[in-house]
Amino acid sequence: LPPKPHPTSSPTKLKQARVYSEARSGIVTQDDATPGIDDWLDRARRMVGYRAEASDFLDRARSVLPVSDTDVELVCRLWTAADEHDVSICEALQRFDEALFNAPGQIEITRGAEPISAQDESAGLAYMCTWSLVRPEGHGMSVVLVADQTTGHLGFEVRDADGRTRPIRFPLDSPSDLYETLAYSFFALHGLSTNG
Repeated sequence: LPPKPHPTSSPTKLKQARVYSEARSGIVTQDDATPGIDDWLDRARRMVGYRAEASDFLDRARSVLPVSDTDVELVCRLWTAADEHDVSICEALQRFDEALFNAPGQIEITRGAEPISAQDESAGLAYMCTWSLVRPEGHGMSVVLVADQTTGHLGFEVRDADGRTRPIRFPLDSPSDLYETLAYSFFALHGLSTNG
């Protein structure tokens, strides 16, 4: 006997399940907040597109940092996530800067890596994408997307001009999480900039 198709593989069953789902919870479309397959396909394509560049970056870093060959995926994930947040972060930095200062600051975007120490005193790396706002008087602050080599987790933080680090949940549930943290950071930056 030929194999029996899986019940959910039938177009009729899929259509019935979709109609039932739409009737129970309202119509769910690809435009909702939950990424659909097209979003994941696009992300995978962008990660693949970064593979050669990430390998070159790791080869250069290997001479001074404890880089692992398996870090290519993590770096590609980091850079892809940074692309997804770039416009909103740059716009937020620019809007806060314009609202609080007369002379505009300059936004610089960089990629890098730095050694980190875990609580158990083991060493690892943090790969980073950094959006820095540098004020004409020399003070600045930055939004950093960090990828932890040991855990593989990504996370946001805002680094104030005075050295304070303010974590932000990743992924961003709402832009207001970023805006709230930037408000406090810009308040600190404004104090430093106006006092010297």
